[in-house]
Amino acid sequence: MGTILAIREPTYKLSAMNSLPVLLVDSPSDIVFLDSDNSILRRQTWGSATIGRTPTPHTSAEAWRASGVTHFRAKRWLAAAVCFSNGIKLDPNEFILRLNRSEVYIRMGWYKSAFQDAEKVLLAGNNVDDVYLRKAVFRAAKSLYHLGEYNMAIDMANRRQRDDECQTWYTKASDRLHEQLSGEYDWNSLFQQSQASFEQVEMAEFTGPVQVRDVNGVGGGRGIFVNRDVKAGELLMVSKAIATGSGNPQHDQSTTFINCITNDVLPTRTAAMRSQLIERLWEDSRVDLIVQALYAGSDCPPPSSYQPLPTLDNSKLLEHPLRPSTDIDITRLDRACTFNGIGLDPIKSIIARSKNDFDPELDCVSGIFSLPSLCNHSCLPSAHWSSFGKFICIRANRNLRKDDEVTIQYFSVHASFENRTQNALHWGFTCHCVLCEMDRADGEKACKEREEALSLLRQDFDVDYDDGVMQRALKLADDVRRTYRDHEKRGQCNVKPARFIAHDYLAALYTERILTEGIQFFKPSIEEGMKAIEAVGVVILDKSISGKVNCESSLPIDTTRGPTHMKDECLRAVLHIVVKFYTLGELRRAELWLKTAVYLEDIHIGGGWQLFQSRHHMLLQEIGLTKFARFIFS
Repeated sequence: MGTILAIREPTYKLSAMNSLPVLLVDSPSDIVFLDSDNSILRRQTWGSATIGRTPTPHTSAEAWRASGVTHFRAKRWLAAAVCFSNGIKLDPNEFILRLNRSEVYIRMGWYKSAFQDAEKVLLAGNNVDDVYLRKAVFRAAKSLYHLGEYNMAIDMANRRQRDDECQTWYTKASDRLHEQLSGEYDWNSLFQQSQASFEQVEMAEFTGPVQVRDVNGVGGGRGIFVNRDVKAGELLMVSKAIATGSGNPQHDQSTTFINCITNDVLPTRTAAMRSQLIERLWEDSRVDLIVQALYAGSDCPPPSSYQPLPTLDNSKLLEHPLRPSTDIDITRLDRACTFNGIGLDPIKSIIARSKNDFDPELDCVSGIFSLPSLCNHSCLPSAHWSSFGKFICIRANRNLRKDDEVTIQYFSVHASFENRTQNALHWGFTCHCVLCEMDRADGEKACKEREEALSLLRQDFDVDYDDGVMQRALKLADDVRRTYRDHEKRGQCNVKPARFIAHDYLAALYTERILTEGIQFFKPSIEEGMKAIEAVGVVILDKSISGKVNCESSLPIDTTRGPTHMKDECLRAVLHIVVKFYTLGELRRAELWLKTAVYLEDIHIGGGWQLFQSRHHMLLQEIGLTKFARFIFS
């Protein structure tokens, strides 16, 4: 209380509701705490000002330390950091204050500044008691680990080889360094971590065979390309979110500052993400280089070129926790969040997604990233992402040749062509992928008829089975099929999302007939399931249902590509084919199609059978495949 603030270039206006005058502050960095050391106030001329009573500041470093400890115990991290900083200002050589502030910065997630404080204590060397040097090593190693500086963290922790707590960071940093260099991860363990806590997932970033290049005709003017041939499922990059936000308070870290920047205009997730990004910018000026390199719409200057961040040695020190490390361009930050936010769809089992314990509005988190944000959109993407906590993992969706572009989906593409077009316009572009070009060639009338047929089909989804339901489904599925015209572009891609829904529903109806009318409906149910899988881009090489297996030594599908979308739905369709072959006694076919299910999951998420059974053990149990699957993969 009593602290004097200077507000840079405020806007004076009347509020819309009650005509009271207000001062609008454009950016957090426009709020200046008035003191003689703040460079932004130098050479400013002032008129007269009436200053009321202000608190008497402490006059000793020890008094500031005592106040800081009080705030620390109450978990008022920013207040504690301010007190310790004021004490350091009075006595720059007071290493206990620096150690205290280092710990506070760790609690705030300001790891760069935490490391720099611990490092200053270590540089004092012989002038510091060993117990304090040990704390400095521990906090420096922990900070370096969270900064992704694993080599430095290993070297730091090795200064205390007999200290178990320091060696914890040595072990963790060694594990992360291996991941970073090799791209090899324990995907099953990461899945388990992500189920326990969004914040708990620990993994290293990884950049595979990709590079950024200029691209004409897209908003950011850049794209990501592979620099060698890659196989379907190969890991291309792992990236950690710079900031995240969700509709679930449990996912959002408590903010360092009071979140007074949230308003009704921004969605909850975007507002929380922006607030967290401001905190990152406040402490680490290097984050501003990432923001400036992101596309922020046509109303903002073009993005700067993408480049690696400066090293810690070349990064700017945070002089005081109340003074930001950089001037925050709030307009660009807002626009960057709008155009680059990626939904981190949590990995769940298929059963969890279909039941009430999964609420996408609460569980889905938005994140803003550096390298992945440079991937351009395609409704038929060359890559697919999955997320583990705050990390996004991008894998090739099909075999790629050197210089092929890495594209991802910005939005759901099993929606109507009209909705996809509107979504693309919202992002500021028009999609010219093969699927969109084919839909344009089909014509507006055909696309409208397709959606009308699907709408009628969906009306029967929850209706009890009878002959009328089956006849309507057969007719509507045929109506959907007719809306896909035969033309030259159609030969480039056989993806027909609406047909997946129709054939998948027919497969389920035939399954109902099996239960009531007999095994003669196994064959049409399997055939409809295969048609559904083909409609999302899977090429089936062996469609046989009985007799000799045509692909005895390989999977019954083309393994150079995976489904373009509706991946969980496709996986469920494959597993239902497995059940039917297993029930018919076609055990070899059941085995090959089960391996197909594991393969399709593996090229999108990784982890092979181990992760597959962890993720889908309840589904395998529900459909009666648990023992068979364990026998096949034992």
